[in-house]
Amino acid sequence: MKIQKVLLVCGILSSLLYVGMTVFAAMRWQSYSSTSQTINELSANGAPMRALWVLLAIPYTLLVTAFGWGVWKSAGRIRALRIVGDIRSA
Repeated sequence: MKIQKVLLVCGILSSLLYVGMTVFAAMRWQSYSSTSQTINELSANGAPMRALWVLLAIPYTLLVTAFGWGVWKSAGRIRALRIVGDIRSA
């Protein structure tokens, strides 16, 4: 049961990491404007923050995957939750 809680906390941590990635990368790119550019441009080919974004995306992906596994393990017999937590459908 304890491992399930840890896996579910990974969902919160992944969200916090994503916000941190976005803010940090946007602050480091001097000409980036959050009002006229999308977040996707931070990771676009040729973007100055691409290497940093890709580096931070690795732990983000692992956290999201762990969260999905936690949802799947917590679902029990609830089919809808098992489908939502199924990491193979991502």
